[in-house]
Amino acid sequence: MQWSRAHEVGNGSARRPRRSTFSLAVGTMLAVILISSLSSAETSPRGQLEDFFGQVTAILSAATNSKQARDDVRSLTHAVFDGRGAARQVLGPEWDRRSGEEREEFSQMFTGVVEHAYLEIVQSRLPEDRSPVIRIVGEDIIAERGAVVRTEVQAKYGDDIQLDYLMSRFGKGWLVRDVVI
Repeated sequence: MQWSRAHEVGNGSARRPRRSTFSLAVGTMLAVILISSLSSAETSPRGQLEDFFGQVTAILSAATNSKQARDDVRSLTHAVFDGRGAARQVLGPEWDRRSGEEREEFSQMFTGVVEHAYLEIVQSRLPEDRSPVIRIVGEDIIAERGAVVRTEVQAKYGDDIQLDYLMSRFGKGWLVRDVVI
């Protein structure tokens, strides 16, 4: 199923002090890479992202402390970002030869590296003077268990950054297993 109409989440019109806005913008983008399941009801990948972005927007709008806002967003996201699945995919057959402790350690390290790399890329492109506006511009279901949700975020100089979220069905929800920038 494809969606041709862009869905805009958040109005991005609130002004905050420059440093705080930049920190909150980075927190928002961190949240985007680590998508959260917000209900136990079965939902579409697009619907899940829309709900998540709505909750992130609410957290950031009410935030008075950028570090606390980032921590709150991170706690939302840890439940459904498939860091372990992504780590397993990267290691391929080597995954099966590793102990449970080694797998867990690698999963945590790998997730940290991906998070850091993503933030470096996003930080360099996001506006510092306003909150980012996130638009969901499409969803493609791939077989029964996969999906790609395409988003755009307005960048520093007015152009858009396209972020594609590769998601896998897990139970009644969806997990993000990769983000393509």
